[in-house]
Amino acid sequence: MDLSFWEKKTLFENAFIKGFFLIFLAAVVYWPTLDALFIWDDNTFFDANPIMQDPNALYRFWFTRDAPDYFPLVSTNLWVQRQLWGIDPFGFHAVNIAIHASNAVLFWLVLSVLNLPGAWFAALVFAWHPIQTESVSWVTQIKNVQSMFFYLAAAFYYFKYDLRGGTWRLGLSLFFFLLALLSKTAVVMFPVVLLLYHWTLKPLPIKKIAQRTGPFFTMSLVFGLITIWFQYTSAGASGEEWSLTFIERTVNAGFVVWFYVQKLFVPTDLAFIYPRWSFSPGDGISWIPHFMLAAVLFLVIRFRDRWGVYPIFAIGYYLVSLFPVMGFLNIYFLLYSFVADHYQYIAGQGIIALAVCGAFSKINQLLVKFPKNIFLKYGSITTGFAILCVLAFLTWSQQAIYQNPIALWKDTIKKNPNAWIAHNNLGNEYSRAGRFDLAAKSYSDTLKVKPNYAEAEDNLGLALLRLNRLEESKEHFLRATHLDPTIWQAHNNLGTIFGNQGNMREAARHFEAALKIDSGNFEIHNNLGLVYGALNRREDALFHFKFALQGKINLHKVHHNIGNFFMEAEDDENALLNFRKALQHDPKFLEARKSIDKILAKRSLNK
Repeated sequence: MDLSFWEKKTLFENAFIKGFFLIFLAAVVYWPTLDALFIWDDNTFFDANPIMQDPNALYRFWFTRDAPDYFPLVSTNLWVQRQLWGIDPFGFHAVNIAIHASNAVLFWLVLSVLNLPGAWFAALVFAWHPIQTESVSWVTQIKNVQSMFFYLAAAFYYFKYDLRGGTWRLGLSLFFFLLALLSKTAVVMFPVVLLLYHWTLKPLPIKKIAQRTGPFFTMSLVFGLITIWFQYTSAGASGEEWSLTFIERTVNAGFVVWFYVQKLFVPTDLAFIYPRWSFSPGDGISWIPHFMLAAVLFLVIRFRDRWGVYPIFAIGYYLVSLFPVMGFLNIYFLLYSFVADHYQYIAGQGIIALAVCGAFSKINQLLVKFPKNIFLKYGSITTGFAILCVLAFLTWSQQAIYQNPIALWKDTIKKNPNAWIAHNNLGNEYSRAGRFDLAAKSYSDTLKVKPNYAEAEDNLGLALLRLNRLEESKEHFLRATHLDPTIWQAHNNLGTIFGNQGNMREAARHFEAALKIDSGNFEIHNNLGLVYGALNRREDALFHFKFALQGKINLHKVHHNIGNFFMEAEDDENALLNFRKALQHDPKFLEARKSIDKILAKRSLNK
């Protein structure tokens, strides 16, 4: 029966109020995140990313392989934000929170289209669940929340099309799915979800299903192959660390599934990097998770006449959506852990909907059967309110570890002492803060967990160098070069030490070795120019100084080095020219001012 204008208006107003209230509640619980700093790779992406600062950034994001992942729509979003508020974290966090809140609304609308009871409550559980904190409070995980936004929009319009028709709805679904893929290809399993939808909830002839879902599968295939290519070539997700056999990956997948289920129902001790567990395909215990999963699937299929088909769809959605991060594909983060909270941002909605909507359905049935039972009515309301309070408290508390990098890495080490990357990154943060004593300890702790980690050896050597413990630092730099012949930083650091000690030939040897590894490194060219100058190889020195100028980094120092070169050659005109250029780039550079005064004083004496 068609609704009157006023009935439609009332429904719209009610939906608007519920949606607004949902956004407000989602935003409120994430208020602490607005004061958070950047963490881990945030700074690398926003501040130290050469692509982000390139005038052709958008072209490089969309049409080249320069970025480690092909997520051009997310990169474009972040680039626009950087133009708006620079590298102030507040704006980036506000956008993440706003998108997450919008996702809660879309989740509610999708569940409503599927006519599930408790849809609004399920959306609030999703918004407030502490497992989402990592996706919302970690700025670069905008790829998670943004891809989810378009994913849910695609689902909403597809389900609407299936119920009401309208080719334009199917077109919108395809369009939003494309935007989701351009944001993050973790959404690649969406077409399989559509097949599951038609198998369980809305059966159709196979031919019609193929016609509807074919374009979705085509897009998934293309973007899936692109992602695999990027992970293996640009992101570096290959080698011994990812050499698990298919059987080992299959065993591991069972642990992954139940780990995530456990964290959804008992969201405590959430960690940024979880410990990597051990397993063996030959051990029968390792297959218990698979038997448990098979039993659950058997039960929901066996009792579908009594329980309905929604449990099959919800669990199937969960497993299908989780598949890309079960460990069958090489993802760089799996180097540190088999699981991560942000990996179930999409999949977790299936279990949340199953638990919440299933509970609402059962309560409604009981209320129909026992309409006067006030304990049932108010007991269920009290229980729901208590669950929301617990979730809100946990999410509010969880944000504390994302306030700054030091808090993040300390919490990670507390929960996972063997997280070698956490020890190393904590050392990096202490180094940036000038606490080289604490940095050296963190790097030493890294090497206790991962003894053959060349980067940590180099970092420890650098921290000891800052503490004037030269001989110790040399040992660690040399060990780094033996562990990893491609680590140019260690050779560069050794060259600096030998240069400061006056051993210019040894310094030149290490700088030359560093250049063989990274021939376009402007810092190494500048350092080698200084050493060649001290060795009276003036033409070679000038060549490397001029090359260093192309990098447009530390130009005041490079011009000062060139000025010194000309001053030693008694070419005062060119010396003055470069000293003045040094001052142009840094008016507070006292060394250049002193050098200019020295030449002018010499001229006045010669008059």
